[in-house]
Amino acid sequence: MTIAQSAPNRLKLLRIFQYHALQPSLFVRHFCIELAQPSPPQQNDEESTPSPPLQNDESIIKRAVQLLQIPDHEWNTTQLNNLIFSALSPSPRLLFQIARRLPSSSQALKFLKYLQNNFPTSNTQHLSSTFQAIFELASRENDSRTNLYELYKVSKEWNIPLTINSATLLLRFFGRIGLVEKSFILFNELEHCIKNTHVRNLMVDLLLRDGRVDDAFKVLDEMLQPGSEFDLRPDDVTGDIIFTWLMKREKLVSPEEIVEVVLKLGKFDVFPNSIRLTQTIGQLCRTGNTSKAYDLLIELMTLGAAIKAAPCNALLTGLGRDGDFDKMNEFMAKMKVMDIVPDESR
Repeated sequence: MTIAQSAPNRLKLLRIFQYHALQPSLFVRHFCIELAQPSPPQQNDEESTPSPPLQNDESIIKRAVQLLQIPDHEWNTTQLNNLIFSALSPSPRLLFQIARRLPSSSQALKFLKYLQNNFPTSNTQHLSSTFQAIFELASRENDSRTNLYELYKVSKEWNIPLTINSATLLLRFFGRIGLVEKSFILFNELEHCIKNTHVRNLMVDLLLRDGRVDDAFKVLDEMLQPGSEFDLRPDDVTGDIIFTWLMKREKLVSPEEIVEVVLKLGKFDVFPNSIRLTQTIGQLCRTGNTSKAYDLLIELMTLGAAIKAAPCNALLTGLGRDGDFDKMNEFMAKMKVMDIVPDESR
């Protein structure tokens, strides 16, 4: 699915995005980068932001925003240079706050062009933080559907890497307006180190909601590889996404697939909560797969899952219905060893 754009709007955007040729030393490679700010929240709907500026930074930010409010051809670059590049190199957070307080994404983009032409060193971290602010501004504007994608293309053309927060914002935005294919293309274009657990969780969730199960599980499989990097491994949010989906699609997923996914996540200490595990065990027993339910619970106990009475009761009910009293006794002995007390009201 593509984002359509009329010719007049296209020309307008091209004028906005036009920039002077950069000096070679300022044209930087498009590599991955993270801001020196808190990591994005795990599966949170709000975009994370840097800490509030320090008092001295606050005065610089306010003055810079005042100087940048007028048309860019009237900017006093001498005052801006003295203000922003006065003593020490400005921090990425400072530039982020300046850009974020400008009235529009187009104005913030002009500020970024100013930084490209005047920054004493080719530091992509500073440019990336500024572009994050531009994305945030654009996401709140009326023509955000078009501008965000155009801005993403500009960031690639200018070799300015995305921050994790920028990637998250774009993925979530395109997914929310139904452009999941656009989100997936963007995800596949991201640098490896940007695609951390948080970003992958978001992509898996978007793909599953869009019915693209194969693509979602390809992303999940990358997270489940033995020896995968710590910041790529599945977490409780991953489990919540997958277990919720499994329960909603129980008639479309085979018992073998359910057991396989639950155990793969369990090897990373990601387990279904007691309610979901009880539902899974009950579902397996009702469909004639009591032995698989038995093996699943035993394996989860071995992996260290904190099993409660409810899923055990569901299994005992299934075993009793099948008349498999030997396994009932074996499992109750296992429960006793693990101090799991069966619910007598079952």
